[in-house]
Amino acid sequence: MNKLLVLPLLVAGLLLSSCSVIQVSSMSREEESSSSITPTSREKEKLISDLKENEYNLVPGNFVEKMNSFTTYKAVTEGETKATVLFFTVPQKINVTVIKNEYSYLYNSSESSMYSSEHHAYYHDNKAVYKDKNDNDYNTSVLADYLNKYGTYPFNNSIEGYKISGDAINEVTKLDMDGDNYRFKIAFDKEKATTNVRIQMKEFGALIDYPDFLSDIQVTITLKNDYTPVKLELESRYKAAQSMGTASCHQQYTVTYSSFNESIEVPNLDTIKSYFDK
Repeated sequence: MNKLLVLPLLVAGLLLSSCSVIQVSSMSREEESSSSITPTSREKEKLISDLKENEYNLVPGNFVEKMNSFTTYKAVTEGETKATVLFFTVPQKINVTVIKNEYSYLYNSSESSMYSSEHHAYYHDNKAVYKDKNDNDYNTSVLADYLNKYGTYPFNNSIEGYKISGDAINEVTKLDMDGDNYRFKIAFDKEKATTNVRIQMKEFGALIDYPDFLSDIQVTITLKNDYTPVKLELESRYKAAQSMGTASCHQQYTVTYSSFNESIEVPNLDTIKSYFDK
């Protein structure tokens, strides 16, 4: 290898961790006491076709409420983060699996030629059992302590960790239909919607400071008429500061949803159950 390239490549490898984190739903301090939205009356089921144009801002909250109503579901994420450091752009694959069940499950991994990470977590009865790539065994804690450490929880009142309350959303736009399915683009405010996401990214990415989002986070969501999700596509751009410098990151991924209220097998559950008794 050309010795002149050694330092830039090392720097790129170290900084890549700062762009490797995919945003799974994160819980803010005020939300830690509750893992679901209080359902509104379902005497009349909410339908997108009933919305007027000035009511599209209701879509994010109705979607989250719909997700909370399912006893089980599976969400699989695939995508890529491109991290630019010095003169190098390094792609990193992202894979995430979320299963909602009696014992819920999160698997979050990212991998490139220079960096890789993994996080496994199980949630049940206000407790968490989890391990990272370099852990020899699973850790156990109450859910609140897990949230203090990682800032993440896949089953709360957010969309991919981005807040939906107050002025966290700048715009909701209805797009062209996809067959019988509805499509909306949601613009999350780069400051007000990202409070929880930044906690997760700083911890998972070993950052020296919280990431700086450069523009609104763009989410395109495809829904059935009753708000059942088909898929979600996310794009974000941000800078991430690490001890060796700053990386410019461009993240794109797609989440596909399935198995609503169906029987879903949770990986390694027979072994994991014993940890919840500790």
